[in-house]
Amino acid sequence: MSYRRSIKRVIEIPYSGSVSNKAGTMYYSGTARETVVFNVEVDTRDFDNSVEVCTQHVNALTDSVVATEIAQVDSIHRNADTVGQTIISGFFKAVRSELSQQMMQLQNSIDATLLHLNQLSKRCLDKRRQMETDYGRVAERYSKIFTELNKELESRIYELDKAAFNFEEECQNCSERTVASGLSGDVAVSAAENSRLHSILGATLAKRRALDSLNKARTFLERQVRTKTLINNSLQDADESGSIYVPVCVMRAQGAEGETSPEVYRNPDMPADHNQKIISTLDRSDWHPMQESELTLIKKFYTHQVSEAIGSDSPHDSRVRAYLTKFINDNTPLCV
Repeated sequence: MSYRRSIKRVIEIPYSGSVSNKAGTMYYSGTARETVVFNVEVDTRDFDNSVEVCTQHVNALTDSVVATEIAQVDSIHRNADTVGQTIISGFFKAVRSELSQQMMQLQNSIDATLLHLNQLSKRCLDKRRQMETDYGRVAERYSKIFTELNKELESRIYELDKAAFNFEEECQNCSERTVASGLSGDVAVSAAENSRLHSILGATLAKRRALDSLNKARTFLERQVRTKTLINNSLQDADESGSIYVPVCVMRAQGAEGETSPEVYRNPDMPADHNQKIISTLDRSDWHPMQESELTLIKKFYTHQVSEAIGSDSPHDSRVRAYLTKFINDNTPLCV
């Protein structure tokens, strides 16, 4: 768009100086001002025309781009709908086909299983009828056997306790006679029988208690004799000399410099001053191999002790048990 603009400016120029004459020197200064006016006229008609033409071209291009984008979006939507519909229909067809195949397989499996179950049901019914028949036959046979056993046991028990049964019958007869009879003499007879019966029972109980007392006294005397014999065999008279054997263990350990130091393991009740005597006695003794029979007994006892001490079957315990067994098998004990 063409336009006109007027620019007005005031221009100030400072000045100073001096003038010399005979009278002297005169100094002067001041500012000179001048107003300047510029009238500017700008003609933009050609530029405006070109801008308008460019705007028209840009608008036409924008319209074409928008139309193209709309067409492209519409085409994408149509294609997406087509592809989605195809995929969905194909998926449902595949699922329907797979389900139909599975249903057919399951139907065939169900038919076969149902047929097999019917056969098993028939076999079970046959087995049931057969078992019922067998059970009835076995039950009848065992019922007969147990009935005979009951009769045999009843007769044997009666024979074994015949005296008790006879006694019970006599008591029952006495009671019935006492209650049913109205004669006064029955009371005296019943009293005499009851008195004799009570005396027999009292004597039997006294004999039983006397027998128990005699058995206890016999047991006490036997134990007392055994205890006295054991004490007499263990004790010695003050003036009698004898030997007492006590187990000891002597171990020789080798030190770092090669020297050996014996150690004695003994009963804590033994005096400690006998250790040197034990060591010197063993050093002077004549050692010889143990007899085979004694060695066999010792190995059996040793194996039994190892088995009781190490009863587990773990790898560690098995190695320890094997090492201890190898120790007794690879060494020959000596004796004095």
